[in-house]
Amino acid sequence: MSKSLFASPRAVMNLEDCSFYHTVDIPGYGTIPGFWDIRGNESHYLGDVTFTGKRVLEIGPASGHLSFFIESQNAEVISIEAAEDYTWEFFWDSYAAVPAGLEEMLRVHREHMERLRNSYWFCHRALASKAKVHYGSAYSVPRELGRFDVSVLACVLLHTKSPVRIIENCARITDEKIIIVEPFRERQFAQVPAEFLPKDDREGWDTWWGFSPKFFVDLLRSMGFTHSKVTFHTQTCFGQPADLFTVVANRTAFDETPISEAVFNVAISSPVDRLRIQVGRLTNLPLNVVNLADTPISSFSASPVLMSYHWKRKSGEVAVWDGIRTFLPRVLHKGDSDDIFLAVRAPEDPGDYLLEVSILEEGRAWYDDLVGGIPIRIETVVTNA
Repeated sequence: MSKSLFASPRAVMNLEDCSFYHTVDIPGYGTIPGFWDIRGNESHYLGDVTFTGKRVLEIGPASGHLSFFIESQNAEVISIEAAEDYTWEFFWDSYAAVPAGLEEMLRVHREHMERLRNSYWFCHRALASKAKVHYGSAYSVPRELGRFDVSVLACVLLHTKSPVRIIENCARITDEKIIIVEPFRERQFAQVPAEFLPKDDREGWDTWWGFSPKFFVDLLRSMGFTHSKVTFHTQTCFGQPADLFTVVANRTAFDETPISEAVFNVAISSPVDRLRIQVGRLTNLPLNVVNLADTPISSFSASPVLMSYHWKRKSGEVAVWDGIRTFLPRVLHKGDSDDIFLAVRAPEDPGDYLLEVSILEEGRAWYDDLVGGIPIRIETVVTNA
């Protein structure tokens, strides 16, 4: 591998020349405050992945706190950081979208990035790190960097115009797993793929996107990372609590035990206890699903576990048995919980009904009355108008 791919270490000796993204403890210097403080939570922040013996690509190392944490597990770490001449993406590449003050914004940002680079090399020297940095662009990852076991993208993609392109570049050269960490803005956001954040006031254009875990789970599945685990956690940013989520997407599946041969225990609940709906109308019913058993459940395994429903008349007569199937957005491991929307279509005849929300292993069995609390029953009036 050509040494020209990597930056030569800088001899940064003065803390005043640095800005720190993460709060760090540096031998001989004590605690240096940064924007984020994840000390002691690094492993959970990264999805509790073990990096021992792995070759790891990190996109956007900033001050290098995660780089050096991963390296401390006897991993080889290579990072890609924006080159010094890289024009940061504050606006669309269109004349009409460029504000008069763009040059000043870029100047301030270049100074900020230079101080972040200095903080990386300050820590690199103090910790005697062997991590390497390539200054370039994540939109064009050099093939000469080789292949990696793991790629890490931590709080980076929200700041980029074309996040899918970056993920695709990482997926192309990653053999085992991709770890993505992003802010989690509110619990109900879990079912919204992504939100474009910049508004017409043209403020905040350094932050382009708000993502949901489902966006990455679905996207990475299409790139061959078929099994994902999502965790939620709270860290400290500028002294205030901040919610984040971490997606760990794997190319290989966990060892599957058919649900019918394992202990199956799922809790389903809904804030809706009564429903009024027009005949034939499609609606989304909010549900919370919790896996209480040791065996992971997935809608994308060999024996997919799906959410669905029955319609019964008040007399107990079945009006519709096989309702629309709704996929779980991700693998649910023991203790995992997710909020989903169940797609429900009303019967074609008006009247009083019970909507029975249940769960099934497709092609094998419904779990009605085999697990306590399933199905949940919601009184429903189906009207003509």
